[in-house]
Amino acid sequence: MAEKMRKLLKKEYVFRGRKFSVRLDYYQINSKIYTAEIVEHKGAVVILPLLQNKVILIEQYRYPIQKYILELPAGTLEKGEKPEETAKRELIEEIGYKANRLEPLGKLYASPGYTTEILYAYLALNPEKTLSHPEEYEDIKPVNINIDKIPALIKENKIIDGKTLAAFMLYFSRRKN
Repeated sequence: MAEKMRKLLKKEYVFRGRKFSVRLDYYQINSKIYTAEIVEHKGAVVILPLLQNKVILIEQYRYPIQKYILELPAGTLEKGEKPEETAKRELIEEIGYKANRLEPLGKLYASPGYTTEILYAYLALNPEKTLSHPEEYEDIKPVNINIDKIPALIKENKIIDGKTLAAFMLYFSRRKN
């Protein structure tokens, strides 16, 4: 398949926020002009904390969907922060565990059709208990679940968060090899 020639004509920011910005890109392919609506995101991490045979998930209230969902601890990279540093920080903040050993599971784009957000997935093996420091606006409750029960929870649509599903897929595909 031949690659199409794209020419960027203009970038226009319509919103600049704390976690993301929204821009319109005007670009040309051959003689036609198109517009792309793009959410710029700094990137984030998702962490699968494994304590013996239990995974520590969080039950978190998500305002945009107005309900609690089960998900893995995660968070946005701060400016100049490496993904591994973010993973360590988020584990402490969200579940009150310190990562002694982090292993990269992989990386993925959240939804490349409209956002630049890339997620770095980590496995935290035998994290050590400490005090949690959730953000003031976060409504989070840690939940320990046997790792062998996760596939059934996914099948029953009890785990429906995309980054959490992707991290478990990366973990289970690695575990089988």
